[in-house]
Order: sequence, then structure tokens, then C-alpha cells
Amino acid sequence: LESGRINRAVLRSLAAGRLDGPAQTLALLRARRALREGAEQVYGVRCKAQMGTYVIGPAQAEGWVDIVTLMEYSGLQRQRPGPMVAVKAVNRMWHPSWKESRTSTPLGADSSHGGLMTELSSPDARERHLRLKTGDGKTVIHFEAGGTEALDPVNLVFGEHLERGGTVGTADELVDLLLGVHVPSEFCVFEAWTHRSIRRLTDPVASLQGSLNPMGTFADMIGVSPLPLEAQAREIDGEALPRGLRAAGKIHAEALERAAKVLGGSMKDFVGFRVVVPDAPVGSRVHLRWRM
Repeated sequence: LESGRINRAVLRSLAAGRLDGPAQTLALLRARRALREGAEQVYGVRCKAQMGTYVIGPAQAEGWVDIVTLMEYSGLQRQRPGPMVAVKAVNRMWHPSWKESRTSTPLGADSSHGGLMTELSSPDARERHLRLKTGDGKTVIHFEAGGTEALDPVNLVFGEHLERGGTVGTADELVDLLLGVHVPSEFCVFEAWTHRSIRRLTDPVASLQGSLNPMGTFADMIGVSPLPLEAQAREIDGEALPRGLRAAGKIHAEALERAAKVLGGSMKDFVGFRVVVPDAPVGSRVHLRWRM
């Protein structure tokens, strides 16, 4: 700032809170890890990775696009008896031309549990581990309360499809995608894949948001504040996950291929961006924003 060199890169860094030095970044990462480990003890639940994905199909008439969303939990485990934990709400999308938000339809075969893709999830995941609750117009899937003994880690994969879920090529070309962090996870992975035929004016930029205000719901958080984030969204050539998450790679790739097939193509027809946030605080949300 003192040099007077205020350009696009500097402004983007300011907006994303990325001006911390190496020592500050290291202290931040240590603090987030301690916070995650503490939350595991407090809530009695832990997860290796929570992964959220948006796949945006080719433009149709008047610029409408279909959207597929994936939510994956790898190594989700109850460590001791405790209350049920909400892991997913049935997706709803909103567009300025709609009077109200729209609900997605399941991508997998299990329509009664928020699009749980049973063949990609752990065996008997629905019967043994999940509970569905509906109220106030919302459907929320909960991870089991847990018994007297710690259970083995499970994998959960949810897929949903929203027809005409948004538009591209219009005056309202700003894309905002959010992934809420529901459980203490070593890694939070957020991906956005768009069809190669869609023009992209800017690359996605990642940010992290949180709130100390207990009022409101997660979907309508009051007093949301930007949090420092050292990670950046980067273009990816394929579906392979980063080192340390490769065990979930095969299932993730299969889920992506199914999403692409529903949208009328294969993954080679899409270009992806990914941000990996280690130890993202529970209750925060990872944000991807760009212009198309």
C-alpha cells in the first residue's frame, strides 16, 4: 500500500485476506487445527474430508443451465455417544426471476434420504447411520446418534439434480456458491465444474466466512464476517484428489461421471476449479465467486 501500486492482484489479495506473512499463516493454520481437534472432542464426531461439488451443464434456451450438486463425507465417524449431527439439507436454488426457491431432485436411487447414492456410500449407511427430519419446509439428513461403542468410519455420497437451476450469459452473471462446514473435518474440499462451452469472464476466487452471532439460521446467517484464508481456488485437469485424500478418489470420480452423464456429456466436457481448506471451522462456509 505504501508503494502506491494498487492493481487487480493487490485488491484481490486484500479482499481474500491473503496479506499475512508466513509466520502469521502458520499460526493461523495451527489455530484452526487446534479448533478442529477441540470440536472433535466436544461433539464426539470427526471426519477425514467433507467435499462439496457443483457441476454446471451447457447452456440451453435463454441461457438456462442444469446443475448437479454432490456432497461427500469420507471417514465420518462417531467417537462416543452423542446427539445426531446434521450433515446435509436437501438443496434449494434461487434465481431473481423466481418467486421462490426451487427444490432439487435426487441424482441417486434413494429419493427418501436427500439423494443418498447408496451404491457409492458405505453398506447399509441409510439404515444404520442416517435419520431424516422434515419441518418448516426443510428436509435435513442427520448422522446417527451413536451407541456405547465407537463405530468404524463411514462414507456418504449425496447427489442432486436441479433442472434450469440458473442462467449464464445474462446481465446477472455473478456466480456465488457456498459450502457449509457441518462437522469437524481434517479437509474441506470445494469444487466447481462448468461446461467448456460456457464463457468464463473471471476465474473463481475462494474465501472463508464465519459468524460469532448465534442468531438466525445457517442459510440466513447474521453478521457474517470474512475469515483469513491462505488457500486459493486452482484449475484442475482431472478428478484426482490431493494427496492424503486419494482413498476417496475412485468414488469421487464415479460420482462426477454420473453427474456429467445426467447433464448430457462426460467429465472431459467440463473444466474444474478446486479449493482445499484444512481444518475449516465448524459453522463456517467456503465461498466460490466468479463471473460468467
